[in-house]
Amino acid sequence: MSATFTPRITLRSDSPALRFDMDITNQRRTPMSYSYLCHVNWAPVDGAELVQPVRPALPDFKVDPHPGQTPETAAYTARISADPTLSNRIDLAQSLVPEYCAVLTPTPDESGWAEFLMVRPDGKAASVRYDTTRLPHAIRWISNTGDEEAAGFCLPSTAHHHGRAAAEADGMLVELAPGAKHHLVVIADVLDASTASSRRAG
Repeated sequence: MSATFTPRITLRSDSPALRFDMDITNQRRTPMSYSYLCHVNWAPVDGAELVQPVRPALPDFKVDPHPGQTPETAAYTARISADPTLSNRIDLAQSLVPEYCAVLTPTPDESGWAEFLMVRPDGKAASVRYDTTRLPHAIRWISNTGDEEAAGFCLPSTAHHHGRAAAEADGMLVELAPGAKHHLVVIADVLDASTASSRRAG
């Protein structure tokens, strides 16, 4: 066995939050490298606003269109590449076939955490917050094909979403010493309007 991945999910009776604690341990006597992406997918809400601590410009916000995108989707990704702030509103009238992705690098808070929100028109919000120590990036994955809808507005990650070989070529693999362990933390939550407003302000 070269490595172990040990996940733990915590759910409390007084909160809708799901806390994911994940340990990656190198069982080898030699160093190893890895790449990891945490899929936290939500149903999109028409008119919702995407809020994230990310500077809306390269290199922190990089739109990464699908090579098989339709012309309508290509026109959309061209617009949001020129002005990423245009992508921060969920519009279910906008066809996204098969999807679009963006690679985001957040600016963490003083404790090293980042929080991304999908704020619904009624003020409630879906939240993904995570420790950026081991997960410095997030992938935004949005799809609206007419058959499927998905709003992966924050998929915490060590690298982009193009797989291990591409991550290695781009110098984005994470090194783990013999016997060492990395601890990753991601929290998915649903916030009431008051809490969402305060988190957004703060």
